[in-house]
Amino acid sequence: MKKTPSTHHRAKSLWLLAATVLTASLGAQAQSSTSGTTMMGFTPGSGYAELGLGLSNYAQDKGVGGFASEDNATSYVVRGGGFFSPNLGVEVGYTDYGWVSNAGGTTRAKGLNFSLVGKYPASPSVNLIGKVGSTYSYTKVSSDASSGIVAGTNKDFGLALGVGVQYMINPQWSAVVQYEAQNMTFAGDRTDTVGNASLTARFHY
Repeated sequence: MKKTPSTHHRAKSLWLLAATVLTASLGAQAQSSTSGTTMMGFTPGSGYAELGLGLSNYAQDKGVGGFASEDNATSYVVRGGGFFSPNLGVEVGYTDYGWVSNAGGTTRAKGLNFSLVGKYPASPSVNLIGKVGSTYSYTKVSSDASSGIVAGTNKDFGLALGVGVQYMINPQWSAVVQYEAQNMTFAGDRTDTVGNASLTARFHY
């Protein structure tokens, strides 16, 4: 499927934001390595686990026939990771993007994400987050045959990007708001971008 101009614009904007934060994180990493300073909750080797809810967005083909369709669904997020330096780390996350009505049936997606994460300290308690990686997704589509949308399941890896803001409540807890976008393959080799805005509670250990 060919991406719509709005979806293409969002993807380019997210690329730019994620790249900007990751580049700033590298700069902050070089500075902290020189000065020996660290941020609370992000000392070398620190880990974290988080849970949260979100709102997913399926940028999908509506097909033909005038069937009712939805774009948004409630999502569920679980993530865990660790920072091997004050500003750079890795993360693994699982997201259930929920299901939406489309083309006389339903569309749903789940994904396991692997990402490189960068953090830029905007203040002693606020961090900007950028990440890039890949999501191994499972997608399932049911549809009316007259809609022109192929039904079936698919599993594949796709590019994943994310940006966010973290607020440190105390050294052990923080709140994180993020927006992520994943390229996912659906039945019929149709590739769409699935977005997800989430709010999570993060525990640092």
